[in-house]
Amino acid sequence: MGATKTFAIGDLDDEEAWEFFKKIARDSFESDEQLRDALQQRQRPYLNKSSSEISAEVHSAIELSINHLSSEDLKQIFLLCSLLRRDTRIEDLLRYACGLGLIKGVNTMKAARDRLLKMMSTLKESCLLLDSKRTNEECFDVHDLTYIVAKSIASNDNQNPSINKLPDQLNCPQLFLFLLFSEDLSLTLPDNFFKEAKNLKVLDLTGVQFSSLPSSIGLLTSLNTLCLDYCKMGDNLTIIRALKNLNVLSLLQSDIKIVPKEIRQLLKLKLLDVSGCTKLEKVSADVLPRLSKFEELYMGGTSIQWGQPNASLAELNTLSHLSTLEVQIPDAEAAPQDFFRKLNTSIDDLDHGIKILVGRTQALELDELKGVKIALKELTDEERLSHLQNLHIQNGLDIESITNDRNELPGLQSLTLQGLPQLVGFCAQDKIDATSLPQRELPLFGEKIWFPFLEKLQLSSLNVTRIWHNQLSNVSFYTHEKLTTLIIEDCGNIKYLLSFSMAKYLVHLKYFEITKCNCLEEIIFWEDIEEETQATMTLSLFPQLKSLELKDLQHLSGFCFSSQNKVIEFPFMKSMTIYNCPNLEGFICRYTREGNQRISSQGDLFDNKVG
Repeated sequence: MGATKTFAIGDLDDEEAWEFFKKIARDSFESDEQLRDALQQRQRPYLNKSSSEISAEVHSAIELSINHLSSEDLKQIFLLCSLLRRDTRIEDLLRYACGLGLIKGVNTMKAARDRLLKMMSTLKESCLLLDSKRTNEECFDVHDLTYIVAKSIASNDNQNPSINKLPDQLNCPQLFLFLLFSEDLSLTLPDNFFKEAKNLKVLDLTGVQFSSLPSSIGLLTSLNTLCLDYCKMGDNLTIIRALKNLNVLSLLQSDIKIVPKEIRQLLKLKLLDVSGCTKLEKVSADVLPRLSKFEELYMGGTSIQWGQPNASLAELNTLSHLSTLEVQIPDAEAAPQDFFRKLNTSIDDLDHGIKILVGRTQALELDELKGVKIALKELTDEERLSHLQNLHIQNGLDIESITNDRNELPGLQSLTLQGLPQLVGFCAQDKIDATSLPQRELPLFGEKIWFPFLEKLQLSSLNVTRIWHNQLSNVSFYTHEKLTTLIIEDCGNIKYLLSFSMAKYLVHLKYFEITKCNCLEEIIFWEDIEEETQATMTLSLFPQLKSLELKDLQHLSGFCFSSQNKVIEFPFMKSMTIYNCPNLEGFICRYTREGNQRISSQGDLFDNKVG
């Protein structure tokens, strides 16, 4: 908005908040009583209820919200979300939606993904979709009540009865979507099961154990998306060569050993996912160059041997539309010179040769770097890192710093540092500039580190004693203001996590997890600001916080200590978990001073405002 300074705005009191909410919600309800009824019903578990058991006013209001969606495409996406429901991957939703033709006016998978994310944002703003209860932002959820109304609408649009038992043959000539998720090892599909379902657009048979694929799959010539994730089917995939219109083929964590030559006949294929296929060792030669429309290839977690007599990495250079590649390359020097130049999204798992990574990389994962002290040392050119949004570095036994320069990652949105026992500081320059402190006492992030767009920070198995400076510069106050997820795990040398001067600027934090930090005594350290806040008895920290988890913290005494009767409010808190914290004295612990010693006084775990 062009503002030169960001500052927190206090919460509305209950009366103001209720009046403001009524002004927004009144368009959908004729009276305050109906509005209160709707709110009460939204709080109840309705998973096993039917549409008739929901009050007419609430049903009508939710249906009105659905009908007021700006386009039929958006409505269909919502109904598909409701069908998939709980903790569904957005990537799976994308593959189904593309197969059903619900994302119109786009020509590439990337454009479809961007459009879908905007549509989901609109649905969340309309309160028709929820963030997943998991901290994983790649999933979504639908409220039980909303689901029931959506199910009712879908039933009105389609009068076909529910199927409670698999028939010998699926007699559904107008069926476009068939999803079957099974953990039943004895489940079998008859050979002619799909014979009368020739108009299928999307088929997902996740977890089914096949001796061989039903031959009737070969009749599904209109199929756009085929998902055989977690399936056991051997290498008999000959049948898929008949699926000439296939755009998306997912074999995630299946038991295939070879990407068969039959795939080269799928000339419209845009996306292939064989991630996690641990038995996969071979890609047939001369398969990939035939796939001229190929855009996204996911091969992480496989053991593919590149080079003769198998496919070579050079074959990928012939794919002019390839923008996303996830692949393991044990020897990066074996890659063609221009191999990475045109990739947009992710390049994973390089043991060495990091300097090859150039261009427009947005997501980078580095695992088991050996003999490297500065993880991104070879990427000193700022332009090379300007597009990086997601950085994950793990299992680097020798890594002491991540970058040379403080401002190398201006667009970073997600950062995971895991299993880096020698890590001293994020920036090597901070270590050079700091002469008065032992290296182990340096903060991980110096006061000049700048992450203006960082939303997720996960730190695991590090030996640092501090994450941030206790006192931050004016610029650094705002460096983490967009952070929504903070996860700290197994960082055994940290005693105090956040100073109050840092914590009060994390105004967007929603998910906060701390586990297995054995030395941690206090989460918010605010001794230094007692005078500043002596007149303020109610403090607003993390005003958007939804979930707080404190687990296996052997020396944790309290969330924070105060010499005065201060109160911290979390107005949006939905879930708080405190587990195996044997020395916890209270959430906000009171103390008095005797000389230089701080004497804590035993009190209740929570104050009387917690109910």
